[in-house]
Order: sequence, then C-alpha cells, then structure tokens
Amino acid sequence: MKTIKNSELHVLYGLIYKPELAKSEYVDPAWFYYQPFATLVNYINKLDIAPGYVLLRNGFEEEHPHAMRSEDWEAIEQSDETTASFGPWLHVLKREYNRDRVKAAGVAYGKDPSNDNYQALLEAVERFNGVTHNDDPGESLDDYAEYVRRRVEHRDVVRGIETYPQLDTLLGGGFLPSTLVTIGARPGVGKSALAVNLAQLALQKNKGVSIDMFSLEMSANSVNRRLLAAFSGVPSQKLINPTLTLSLEDIAYVQSIANKMAGYDFRVYDSRVTLPQIVQVIRQRVAAAKHGYMAIVDYLQLIKIPGTGKGTDQRYRQIGMITGELKRLSNELEIPIIVLSQLNRRVESQDVKRPSLSDLRESGDIEQDSNTVGLLWSRTPLAGEGEQAVNVPDVRDEVLTIAKNRDGELGEIRFAFDAPKMRFRPTL
Repeated sequence: MKTIKNSELHVLYGLIYKPELAKSEYVDPAWFYYQPFATLVNYINKLDIAPGYVLLRNGFEEEHPHAMRSEDWEAIEQSDETTASFGPWLHVLKREYNRDRVKAAGVAYGKDPSNDNYQALLEAVERFNGVTHNDDPGESLDDYAEYVRRRVEHRDVVRGIETYPQLDTLLGGGFLPSTLVTIGARPGVGKSALAVNLAQLALQKNKGVSIDMFSLEMSANSVNRRLLAAFSGVPSQKLINPTLTLSLEDIAYVQSIANKMAGYDFRVYDSRVTLPQIVQVIRQRVAAAKHGYMAIVDYLQLIKIPGTGKGTDQRYRQIGMITGELKRLSNELEIPIIVLSQLNRRVESQDVKRPSLSDLRESGDIEQDSNTVGLLWSRTPLAGEGEQAVNVPDVRDEVLTIAKNRDGELGEIRFAFDAPKMRFRPTL
C-alpha cells in the first residue's frame, strides 16, 4: 500500500462514522493522494442519506468491489481520531493538496518558463494562500498533542540548515524552519561577508539546499565574487581581473572551484528591491525547492514598500510592516529567513563597541518579530566606518552576540575575519 497521509485517514474517519459531515463541508476527492480513498469520498458525496458505518461499507463494496482492501478500512478505523477534529484535519488536507499543486507548478515552470506555466504557478500560489489565510481553523491542544504523538512515534527530529557548529548549537540545531533571524551591525564590520559565509557553509553542509540572497546594496556579480573568495581563499579583489592578478596555476584553481560552485542552487537577486517582489520570489522558489530552502536579505533598511509615504514616522511603520510580513512568510512556508540590519550610529560613541538590542535601527518591531537577533561587532579598533575606515588590518577579531533567542540559548561566537578573503573562521 502506498504511503497514506495522516490527514487523509483522519478526514475519512470523520466521514465514515459521521457521513453527514460531507453535507456541511465539501470534500473534494481530488484532495486525496491515495486513489481508493478518493473513490470512497466520491461515493460518500453521492449519498442522499447518512447510513451507519456497516451499511456504508457494504454499499461501497457492492458498488466498487475490490476498490479497497481490508487493510485500508483498518487503517481508517485505527486512525486514533474523533469526529470533532474533522474540521481542522480537513483544513490540513486542503493545505497539503494546494501546497503539492504549487510545488508541481513550480517544477513545471522551472523546466519550461513559459507565460502559461508562469500564470499556472501564480494561480496555484493564490489558491494556496486562500486556504492558508481565509480558511484557518486554528490549532487546538488536541492538534498539538497529535503532532507530538506522531513525532515521538516516528522519532521525528526537527533539523535546521547547518552552518557553523557553534552557531548551530545556540540556535538549537541550525537555522530552523519558521524562524526570522536578524543580524545587525554597523557599516564596515562585515555583516554582508558573514551572510556570504553562512550561505557557503549551508550549501556545503546541507545537500541539495536552495539558498537565495536578495542583495539590495551590492550587485549579483559582487556577491558571487565574494562567495568565490570564501570558497577558494583567494582575495576577493584579485578576482575582479584574475588574468591580471593571478598566475596561470591560480587561475586554473579558481576555475575548478567555480565549476564546483556551479552545482549548488544559489541565486542572487539584485533588482528585487520591494517587499512584494521579494515575497513573490521566495514563494516561487520554495515551491520548487526539494531539499530545504533559506533566504537571506541584505539589508532590511533598503527594502521598499510601494505606495507608502516618506519621513521618519512612515519609515518606522514601514520597517514594522516588512519584518511582520517576513515573519508571517517564514511561518507559513516553514523556512528560515535571515535579515541583515543596520545598527544605530551611537554604537560608535561607546568606549566598548559592544551593541545591544536597543541599537537596532528605526523600529522596535525588528526585535519583536525576530525569533533570533545576532549583533556583529569588532573587537579590533576601527578608525572610521565602511569605505572611510583607515589602517584596518586584514584579519580582525569579531564577535557575533546572540542577544535574543526565542527557542535557544544566548551566547557569543568569536571569529577571525579575514577581510580580503571574505572568510569568517570561529576561534576558541
């Protein structure tokens, strides 16, 4: 027998023991992956009266002999549910069906990016969103108890996208599904370089994972050059004109690394600068991802929301709208989203440049909406910021402070940041 979803079993349990439910809630046979169950639902939908279980089974087997085996009926009877949970499980079933439709449409569009396939993908996403937002019955404690029971029974372990071991430990197993992670820093400290390192490690350690980076400040070419530097150990600046700065042997080495990188599913978007554009890309990419997905946004304060006003008050509101939408998106699609953020300038006036949560720039909603907040800062004295910094050593002593962690531990990770090679390496 094919693998049967729990939602199919629980919905059918409600229908065979209380067939009148089919009159109050429409149940589409197409929602059922297991064909014998789809046939049974179609039969129940055609009934004028609601017979008991025995009469229903006898009538079905008379009309559809051999359509269902005794094991199928036993699986439904032993689904360990009550008819009171029919509504929530029906919602889960519809959501799973529409999610599968989105994935199929995404795969079709990936193979043939025609206008028809693109329109089909948008329609599938719209149907999925309709189920998600407009027909949500909420989750009861019974639902959660069932979730816990299934996880224990199947020894299910929630696994995140792994990067640095020390960071994975603090986060409770990597970048977990349904989490919004904000990393804040002042200009020139290296938050974009750290994001590139996180992407590099995620690609290396999580087979088949899909990673998107929305770069609102640097071009896609610059981001990919930094990634190549992180992979190869060749200074990023030398990769601008490699034929002028590298030996033939080094060029061959860099080319071999670039060929390996081509096998990873990493994409950079440098022209998607509005929130709706970013959300649309994430939805499309999640639909096509087969082995996990993570998005990185660099950086928060550069995201635009069309149709909103200007001014400080408006910007505070916009930042709250952006983080709120990204948090909802991470929950809905069950993915981690990393957002980089600027910190307030007042950090620079402190004797010790250790930032705090209050230094997150422009909105308290950033902290509120984030599951985890990391603050990146340098223990190496820097004269000036960003491109204006002078006498900056190539290798700097930097710290990532996990200042908020809703589902894990607080702590610090010290790095040696090799700026020319764009490499962050943990130190003891």
